[in-house]
Amino acid sequence: MRINRDDVMRIAGLGSCKTYYRVLHNLHDWGYITYVPSYHPSIPSRVTVHDPETPVRRPPIDTTADATSTPGVPPSTNTPNRVNAVYETRGEAPAPAPGEDRSGSTRHSRPIDLKEAVDYFREQKNSVLEAEKFYHYYQGNGWERRDRTPIRDWQAVARSWILKI
Repeated sequence: MRINRDDVMRIAGLGSCKTYYRVLHNLHDWGYITYVPSYHPSIPSRVTVHDPETPVRRPPIDTTADATSTPGVPPSTNTPNRVNAVYETRGEAPAPAPGEDRSGSTRHSRPIDLKEAVDYFREQKNSVLEAEKFYHYYQGNGWERRDRTPIRDWQAVARSWILKI
């Protein structure tokens, strides 16, 4: 049968072309379909659906063995991408253990507390009110930027905040 990407994505409820192609390629690799892309916007791609009881087995594109997968069961398309482990770094950075000294490095992802932020803003000859605004804004955002990337050096972000005042 001939398929149109936009129609299939709308019917399947997919919002990402990357997910669409990943699913089609996985189904092709697992032998449930034969997918022949057209690479031309006005020519639809072709798909042949095979019997699910006896799929045509093809070697997957990635031939590395996954130790966590069960033999004979195709992997889920919803597994997290372990290469890009941003989801593991989201949220607040772990607080230092009581009594742990962080004085060896002045570059860390967030201030220990409001007092550290206030002290830094005073060093930069700025007001305590601005330090509180800065601290509470990023505390509420989980010490992430607007694009949801974790902050690696809070003092650099504070300097940027001060320049924008």
